[in-house]
Amino acid sequence: NSGNNSDGIYNSGPYCLIEDNIITQNYNGYNQYGASKCVIRDNKFINNTYRAIWVGEDYYISSFEGNSILGAVYGIWFGFVHDANIFNNTISACSEAGIWINWGNGIEIIGNVINNNKYGILSSGWQGLIISSNLISVNKYGIHLEGTMFSKVIKNNFIGNERSASFIFSFLNRWSRNYWNRPRLLPKSIFGTIGIPPSTKEIPWINFDWRPAKEPYII
Repeated sequence: NSGNNSDGIYNSGPYCLIEDNIITQNYNGYNQYGASKCVIRDNKFINNTYRAIWVGEDYYISSFEGNSILGAVYGIWFGFVHDANIFNNTISACSEAGIWINWGNGIEIIGNVINNNKYGILSSGWQGLIISSNLISVNKYGIHLEGTMFSKVIKNNFIGNERSASFIFSFLNRWSRNYWNRPRLLPKSIFGTIGIPPSTKEIPWINFDWRPAKEPYII
């Protein structure tokens, strides 16, 4: 599918399979709104103008697996999505974020290669996010959490990012066994800010990866 459409593929129904497509030069490559229990896998999204994959108000498990995304403002953008999987995708050359998770809970981001984006992964207003076993490399910001709670960032490779990880108004998240550019014997500091609503004042804060990996994982 190619060529100057608003959406390369639009889907609002459940139980769909979108597989083995080349989707290029649309405003949104794939738009899924109000659908659920869909599988989007092994597609190529190339140079879509705004979002390669856009999912809004999905309340049951959908899975995004093995896709290749090259060139967009946002590679994958989830808005008000619950219980979805982002597995084994390659996401590159997105001018804002490879993955933006915007409100919801229960998202798993596992086994992806995310490189050469402004933000590798950006999370806003989430609970129960799992970010594991990803290669996050050569981004301006590797992971940035905003208003994110009860989430886990474990066993990822952070390599060659300008800033590997940061957070704002995010609490009770766990950073563990990540590889941070080089072998480390001491805990890795992750710098950010916190605050207590309704105040907008930001207070400098530090999280720790208490057991950083000594060598990169094979991903």
